Amino acid sequence: MKKTILILSLMLACIFTACNPKNCEDVPSYFDIENLNLEIKKIAKIYADQSFSTTSFDLNNLIAYNEIVLEITPQFSYYGNVKPFNFKDFFINTAYAGKCPEPGHQGSTAHISKIAIFSNQPFTDSNSIQDDLSTYFKISGLNQHFGAIKQLEIPSFLSTKPDLMRMIQLTLKENPTVNKEHEFTIIYEQSNGKTFELITPLIKFE
Repeated sequence: MKKTILILSLMLACIFTACNPKNCEDVPSYFDIENLNLEIKKIAKIYADQSFSTTSFDLNNLIAYNEIVLEITPQFSYYGNVKPFNFKDFFINTAYAGKCPEPGHQGSTAHISKIAIFSNQPFTDSNSIQDDLSTYFKISGLNQHFGAIKQLEIPSFLSTKPDLMRMIQLTLKENPTVNKEHEFTIIYEQSNGKTFELITPLIKFE
């Protein structure tokens, strides 16, 4: 009997203090991207499902085209409050965890509208520095619900009006044939009008 009373007391304390749904009203539901960070990584291991792990890379060294990863991670802002609380949702979705939902848990209302990639040097005999090289790359990463995106063609990926990503990894499909040193510029646009430009340091290919 005492044990039952103790459990009920703890549940009530959770509901009306730390787990009080009123405390969740200030948790923003949606996220947007305020800035993008770019790092040059090296593929460490490729797995059977086409996913891969990465490691840091010294840009003073040469690298093979099929080892390089342009890794883009966003800085988020959050907006919109959670929907009005009701006890049914609370006990089904959050009471077991004893905490409010994470900020941005409903994702974003915008989608990715453009990813274009340019180089300061011609990439092949048929390219100029004005050409978009996105067809020479594939895209991987994590979508807004932390689902894996694996080695998709960029034009096909963009045609689906994809949700904002929590991480983007760009990998090359071909080796540059004209010049072996490239600085890539990545143009990233969203459906809400936000545009970002990222420039890599000089990359030296084998």
